[in-house]
Amino acid sequence: MHITTPEDIEANIDNIKSIGLKKVASLPMAIFSCSKLTTLSLRGCNVKRLPVELLHLESLEKLIIIDCGLEELPAWLANLKSLRSLTVSHNKLEELPPDLAFGANELGLNVDFNALTRIPVDYFLPQSRIVALNLNNNQLKALPELKKDCHSLRNLSFRNNRIAFIPSQWFKNLPSLTLVDIRDNPYTRLPLAIFSLVSLKYLSAGGTGLDENFLNTNAHFEIFKAFNAIDLGIEARELVYQLLYAPSTITRASVQDLLDCLCLPYPPVWKVALAFLLEKKKALLKKNPLNKNSEIAVFGKTIMPNRMLRAKIKDKGARYNIKIKDSTTHVVIAPKLKKYEGYDKKDLVFISEEDLLSFLGVEQERFLKKVDPGESELQHLKDLLYHPEEENRAIALNIMLGGGVPKPLMTDLFLIWRNTSIEASFRKKILKLLKLNASTELKSRLSQAKPIMRESLDEYTLDENLRHYTEGTELDAWKIGRYVFKHYKNGLRFWLRHLSKEEERTLLNFLIEKRPQFKLCNSYFQQLEDLFEYTNAKWVVIENANLKCFPKQLLAFKKMWNLSLGHNKLVELPKAFVGLEKLRTLNIKYNNFKVFPPVLLDMISLKVIVVAYSTFTWNKTPVDLERFYYDGITAKRK
Repeated sequence: MHITTPEDIEANIDNIKSIGLKKVASLPMAIFSCSKLTTLSLRGCNVKRLPVELLHLESLEKLIIIDCGLEELPAWLANLKSLRSLTVSHNKLEELPPDLAFGANELGLNVDFNALTRIPVDYFLPQSRIVALNLNNNQLKALPELKKDCHSLRNLSFRNNRIAFIPSQWFKNLPSLTLVDIRDNPYTRLPLAIFSLVSLKYLSAGGTGLDENFLNTNAHFEIFKAFNAIDLGIEARELVYQLLYAPSTITRASVQDLLDCLCLPYPPVWKVALAFLLEKKKALLKKNPLNKNSEIAVFGKTIMPNRMLRAKIKDKGARYNIKIKDSTTHVVIAPKLKKYEGYDKKDLVFISEEDLLSFLGVEQERFLKKVDPGESELQHLKDLLYHPEEENRAIALNIMLGGGVPKPLMTDLFLIWRNTSIEASFRKKILKLLKLNASTELKSRLSQAKPIMRESLDEYTLDENLRHYTEGTELDAWKIGRYVFKHYKNGLRFWLRHLSKEEERTLLNFLIEKRPQFKLCNSYFQQLEDLFEYTNAKWVVIENANLKCFPKQLLAFKKMWNLSLGHNKLVELPKAFVGLEKLRTLNIKYNNFKVFPPVLLDMISLKVIVVAYSTFTWNKTPVDLERFYYDGITAKRK
């Protein structure tokens, strides 16, 4: 039972589990006799001191005191046996009792918007029971010195205080933290020890003058997810931060640390880490270039299938190994790596995938040995690509892996990749090929996959998703729009966007004349006025268009037999509506009609009227039952 007024407490004293009082002058003593009370909330009450009688509430789990003028938290609160959550917000506390840190139960403590100037070090001791600590909007100037690890604390927030310095290893003593919010403090350097927090999932540290890119929550979340996937030491984590946001500050980085960074499942790190690694070995590569005497090991996944790679290396007279051996001279680094388990001989040369492909002569064959392949070659590739047999499709992929993808086929590859009816393994290979040959802009769009081949998608969502892939990229929007509409019967709004006015008229008139069930929808057009041009339409849908008046242009649609005007703001239909003599079905649900439109009563040809959720349907008898059968949703003429 939950009680909100003092008068009701005494009468229900044995059944009350929750009390929430606002702006009472003094606490009713009856509260302290509620043996089953688990939650007590006081907001805007006059409570400068907490009465010791609170100790009688042995079942109390949650205590909330907000804006009550409280000046002191008594140490005896630690003796509340069941207390698990304590909120003392918007009060006048200047200090906290150390005893709160100790007790049988875990405790979440929120003391934001007070006047605190220090935190008891007890809250961070190994035996502390505090799991969440909110110190936002106080006057803290310093953090307590930590000497031992505190494993209990998981959430820590001290936003908007006056902390100018965070000790470099401070966070290292709080290994269980999952959430940290330290925004709006005057410190200028984020302690890199924060990267030792393997459990951290959310960090917010803005408003401090630090690198705002680094402080972006989404990017940060991805980095920490990557850290959780790979066991990196603190030195390697600090290096990741520098690689991403301050590469010019790197003065020393071991080969092993750079290799560890290349194992991280976070692509933005790879490029920079690989550049640093190759720079370290640049002099060695000049001294020991790739040649027929080289023995090459490959770490990571190259764009070429292993079988083809091995054959090409053999053709050059060199040797190929799966693992590093004593005789290995060169190691190809192709992110992402699995954990690097080789060893770093002083004379071992690390090279990039580009170096290897250049040595093998693959780059010269990039465009199928021709800058502009002819129509017959393109058609041959297309036939192989769409062939039902896997072997033929594999041939097409290998041709393009070795020689590049002709621009006209980029759109075909995209459509194959997005078609979920095709086996996932083949689509995965297609995506790899796409990314290898795509522009920077298209690569970025491909990494944010959006559905386009679903009949359930509405026109607006589908239009947005298709534009996501095609605007500013090399993909053929016209071809994609046509494919989606042809196979999934939606996406017409997008396709029309890429047709000329003449092509649009031809297509829509064809659909209207040849497909009786074709719906001419306002969602297909950028402007509603464009719809009114097609007066030969038989089925018209104008929904969610914010119509307040009936569009008089519709009166010219003399062949129309089905009209849907649902989800608008219509209040009446004009008398001239009766001129739509062929109309059989009308949908006016979710409008603002105050009465059943009288003009519809004598339209004998109009058989079905969907009226659900229009204003008048809440009346007791909204429809003339002598003329219509009515089920609360639809009126059907008798």
